[in-house]
Amino acid sequence: MTTESENLSHDLVGVIPAAGQATRMGKLPCSKEILPIALQNTASGSQVRVLGDLLIDEFDKADVGKVIIATAPWKLDIEQFFGVRRDGIGLEYVYLDSESTVHTIDACCARVAGRTVVFGFPDLVLPPSKGYRQLLGRQQELDADVVLGLFGTSHPHMMDMVQCADDGRVLDIAIKPPGKSDEYAKTWCTAVWGDRFTTYIHEHLERASRAFDRELYVGDLLLAAIGDGLDVFGLVLSDQDVIDAGTPETYARVIRHFSDVT
Repeated sequence: MTTESENLSHDLVGVIPAAGQATRMGKLPCSKEILPIALQNTASGSQVRVLGDLLIDEFDKADVGKVIIATAPWKLDIEQFFGVRRDGIGLEYVYLDSESTVHTIDACCARVAGRTVVFGFPDLVLPPSKGYRQLLGRQQELDADVVLGLFGTSHPHMMDMVQCADDGRVLDIAIKPPGKSDEYAKTWCTAVWGDRFTTYIHEHLERASRAFDRELYVGDLLLAAIGDGLDVFGLVLSDQDVIDAGTPETYARVIRHFSDVT
């Protein structure tokens, strides 16, 4: 007999973009996504925890049954480290030379057709929240195309800052603005979306790429989708700051953070 939870797991697929070169980090001994962050004591002994474990943990809490990790051909150490199963989740890999995160996501489109996508960035350390379960509940409640998980940040110039109406509908996204305002007080770091947005990414990627003389961001596609009538909402998951572990300084902050909590 199939349970409701098993049906939900079958309908959910996690997508992790991991094809970047991590140029802000300088020379690394391994891919950024598997940089060690803490030592965890388990029933079977001590275990090294890596940066990418944090996002997979969040997927596991939401009963995601499968995760696709889209990465570069020269980043084979990610698959070698995580393997094909992690914390009860099946892992699949897509290899590509990608020019942007949006192109990385698009490489997964054929594998997620008809499924609800649960999305996150593997180099962000999020404050505690109910996370993806809240986003999935909100998406179901609103029958929304996309629901963004919103968090606080002390570094708006590095993030996509979101403006929402009182009902949570996303009105605008300011990409890496010079400062934070009351209207753009939160950044989006996680998302869930349905098949309509997956199809939209694939069909509009080329057009969107031609519209910019810079790297295409996911925020650009979200704005285009809003303009074309898709329903995009935001949900505040925490007022606390996100840590972007994409520089040596912020990675050191992550190490200190986990030293304090363990």
